[in-house]
This record gives sequence, structure tokens and C-alpha cells, in this order.
Amino acid sequence: MMGPVVDYYEARYRAHGEGARGMDWRDEASQRLRFERLVAHLDLAGSPRLVDVGCGNGELLSFLTTAAVAVDYLGIDVAPAMVEACRRRHGDERAVLASTADLGRLGPFDYAVASGTFNVKQDVPASVWARYVRRAIGETYASCRRGVAFNVMTTAVDHRYPHLYYMSLQRVAEIAAACGTRRFHVDHAYPLYEMTVTLLRPEPR
Repeated sequence: MMGPVVDYYEARYRAHGEGARGMDWRDEASQRLRFERLVAHLDLAGSPRLVDVGCGNGELLSFLTTAAVAVDYLGIDVAPAMVEACRRRHGDERAVLASTADLGRLGPFDYAVASGTFNVKQDVPASVWARYVRRAIGETYASCRRGVAFNVMTTAVDHRYPHLYYMSLQRVAEIAAACGTRRFHVDHAYPLYEMTVTLLRPEPR
């Protein structure tokens, strides 16, 4: 199922290189906005261990470093070219070829972030991709001690592209319930056709 998705991202990278377009984003400004929203509800004090799911070239780590935020970072990606790009920029120890199914052996982590990871489904039926996304988020959440943040295309749009996956607010609530938490944020207020979801571990009783 992931083969066409890997091909898609690697083709974008070959065509556009290390910049935001090579990571399938419109431009650097929208990429930074996504990073800002993704970490808005994460407590990153004390250099927490963070896994970047679908890390691309590791631009999230560059963003955090520029913001003087120290994290114990690991990027994972299913596209070999992306893993190599992240390693070239940040060091061999910073990225591995892996999927969310591997997080149990790579973790535990404090937080996970996934930027754009679940958007491109290519020709996979939406119902099949929805089950994959739910499983992948569950695997990611299970590997984290504190929480997960991800962005995804919203169903509140006036046009949909057939190769993209769109998630409803109801599905967000269902995923949070499946993960066993009621502590979640949905940021639907920024000027992109997506939302950012943060799932946090329940507070100790």
C-alpha cells in the first residue's frame, strides 16, 4: 500500500530538492506555520525525546534548533531518500528507515509529531486509508509517554483532491477515544485547508 506513496514523495524530492516544495509543501512560510501549530501544546522543556513520524529531510529539527528548543530527536520515514536527506543534514543517528509499526521497539518517546504524514493516499480507497491512519496514530500514541501531534486535511473544504485523505472532526474524537484519552486539542483556526490535532496522555488521578 505504501509503495505509491513512497514513489510520490521521492519524485517530489528529486524534482524540487531540499526546500519545502521538495517535502511537498507550498512554501517555507506554510511549513513553518505547520511546525508552530504542531508544537503549540507540547511541553518541550527539559529536552524530551521526540520522534518525527514521516520526517522528510528533518526540517522540524532545524526549526526547533533555530527556536533554541532542545529535543532528543529521532526521525523515521518509509522513503529511503528522505531518511538519507535527514541523515546528511543532521547526522546518521537522527533518522532511521521505519514505520509506525516499529515505534514500539524504537521507543519509548515523550512526544511524537507527524506533519503531512497522513495526507497523501494516492489511489488507496479512503476507507482503507482511514483504517491505516487510525492504526498508525494508535501505534504512535502507544509509543509515547506524553502525547502526539499531527496535522491532516480537514473535511471542511469546498474542493477535494482524489489523491488526498480528509479527516472529519468526528473521526478525530473517535481516534482520541480509541487511544483512551479525552485530553485533545483541535486547531482548525489557521489559514490552511487542514487541522492540527494534539492527543495528550490522561492526567494522573
